Amino acid sequence: MAKVFQLRFVDDKEAMDTCAAVINAGQLIVLPVNSGYVFACDYLNSRAVRSLYSVRKQENLVVPTLIFPDLAAVHDVGQLPQLNPQTELALESGSLTLIIPSYESLRPKENEQDEFLGVNIPSNDFIKKLLRLTGPCQVMAANHVGKGMPSNANSILLDFEELVEVIIDIGDVELQPSTVINWTEALPTIARIGVITAKEVLELIPECRLE
Repeated sequence: MAKVFQLRFVDDKEAMDTCAAVINAGQLIVLPVNSGYVFACDYLNSRAVRSLYSVRKQENLVVPTLIFPDLAAVHDVGQLPQLNPQTELALESGSLTLIIPSYESLRPKENEQDEFLGVNIPSNDFIKKLLRLTGPCQVMAANHVGKGMPSNANSILLDFEELVEVIIDIGDVELQPSTVINWTEALPTIARIGVITAKEVLELIPECRLE
């Protein structure tokens, strides 16, 4: 049965220590990010990643999305393009997700093809502190495929209470999906419009194009 923390302050040591221990043990937790609640696990633990796909009932391989505490941590995992200060701020606020080449395969099955990953930095300070303890986590929406992103923990408790170890509950989350930029080639493209509009993207990244 999942342990639920009703998070009210950033420096909740019990919640922080429990989450870090669960992630380091290769188990799944649920975290609130800008776009809603997500399953999260240690991206380097293949067993944990397989569990992530299994809980989601995600049969097809998708570009893995990782959450990071800051930009510096991204450089250890993927090939970030040169970003101007305004784009860095948008990325660090959680409003942007970049798809970039990764340094190694992050899929649950070995694959000799070139790999990519989605990069996102949540705005929640508790999560940033947690990720500085554990390292980046791979995430997926805390719901079954096709059901969208949950805005609160209630549905997660109903459907997944026995399948995850910890749920961090901050109440209702205003669903704010990030705008996704595919930067796997020289010229970036807008893969999804979210809280940052296409016009705003072009102001940040003039060379960007719609897919």
